Amino acid sequence: MRCLISRTVLACLAMLASMVGHAQYVYTSSGGTITNAISSSPADIPSTTTFEMPATGFFGQIIDARVSLYITYAADQDLSIVLISPSGVQVPLLQNRENAAGTVDNSVGATGADFGTGCGDSARTVFEDAASNEISTSTAPYVGLFKPVYPFEFAALDGESASQANGEWQLQITDFRNAAPSGNLTCWSLFLDSTDLIFRDGFELLQ
Repeated sequence: MRCLISRTVLACLAMLASMVGHAQYVYTSSGGTITNAISSSPADIPSTTTFEMPATGFFGQIIDARVSLYITYAADQDLSIVLISPSGVQVPLLQNRENAAGTVDNSVGATGADFGTGCGDSARTVFEDAASNEISTSTAPYVGLFKPVYPFEFAALDGESASQANGEWQLQITDFRNAAPSGNLTCWSLFLDSTDLIFRDGFELLQ
């Protein structure tokens, strides 16, 4: 369909918007080794590994976000995961169930091994606000959609502008216990929905 600048341009843009919806920007990266906590007494020393994701080309404002990932790790209860935007907004996705002293809180966090079973879209653990499941009441390897750890949400990012969204995003994974071999973040993706309107073939409507 082709739209010309004319008296009907607004109607034409409205029609395109109804056909296309809002733009979704997807950024994907491999990960690496998750540094193990340092063995110590009476409590281990937690270790945080930061994985960076450069985001470029984002237009408009953020209206929704989500993260998908695949982690291989033998003791999910030892890990916490936080997403940090270029502007410094933090969205905790997962809280550790076992702390550095070995105390277990069964009301939070994960248990078992791994998050996801592969890097295919349908094999990952996906964190999004609209999910109905929670990690703490689900079973490893947590394939599918899960809410970020309560009471945090990706909604904290809503309204972030292009100047705030473009830049280095961080996924920080903290290991609280030296009780398992080092794990691995095999792959992860960041999805940002925008107020920008865009064709699925990449042609962008100017704002």
